[in-house]
Amino acid sequence: MFYYNTIRSFHLIFSDYFLSGSQHKNPLDHPNIYSYTKNMNSPTFKLTPEGVPILSAEQIDRFADQLVREIQPELYYRQLDAVSLSLIMKRLEGWHFAGRYLSRSGGLLGLASFQGGPLTIYDETRTFPELLQVPPQSILVDRELFKKENERYFRFTLAHEMGHALLHRQFASREENMRSYQQQGNQRRLEDTAECFGIREKRELKTSYDWIEWQANTFAACLLMPKTLIRQTRNLVFSQRVPYMEFLNELCITVMDVFRVSHRAAYYRLKAMDIAPENCHILPNGVIVQ
Repeated sequence: MFYYNTIRSFHLIFSDYFLSGSQHKNPLDHPNIYSYTKNMNSPTFKLTPEGVPILSAEQIDRFADQLVREIQPELYYRQLDAVSLSLIMKRLEGWHFAGRYLSRSGGLLGLASFQGGPLTIYDETRTFPELLQVPPQSILVDRELFKKENERYFRFTLAHEMGHALLHRQFASREENMRSYQQQGNQRRLEDTAECFGIREKRELKTSYDWIEWQANTFAACLLMPKTLIRQTRNLVFSQRVPYMEFLNELCITVMDVFRVSHRAAYYRLKAMDIAPENCHILPNGVIVQ
């Protein structure tokens, strides 16, 4: 989710929690404070008349892979490890990161605000919408995800909002786009609350909102699980001695552990890369079957 407001804003500097690839102590006790101001050139893409980037999954995949190669080249020739979102965040020019309580229901896990100001946050558990003050160029993640057991969802949510920051400035600069986007987003969040920590099967992409969110989700998956590193992991795990579905389940667990993503995120990434067969599916207990 992202916002672009033109109302008064103020400046904040926030803590770095689960951003890096290495393990931290309790994130709420982390001593380091950052203001992320190092430059990252804004990519340019062909746009629809509404300002939505015209990007295929393959193009987003290449863009994310190149980004990781430029910022963490050591991942490609040393031991496999999780992408450091701290290093990515530091390269986002002028952007800041913070944890805020956004939604009691889990319906809103993160947002990216381009110009800041007071934002209206809707939550079906509240009688009235909440007005949230946000500084310009800010990425906010719900503090519920700062718990250690939610680290994998934290990382995906943050990478998703980074996707908005990198891909959707032109779309967000148009006031009429944002009015329509926020109306659709408010309704969609209410529909998706029960599945807020999951990654859904493919849905039909009709509106600008659908495409914007699909691009951010695709970017997050590709950034956290770069295709080159996933192929390297596959080659390390693969064995002709075991049935393919047994190998696939072991690979999914390995991707989950190495890249610090959820089981479902790992599964859908393998499926997007055609490593998991089209006719397979994942059970509620995480086992992949055909």
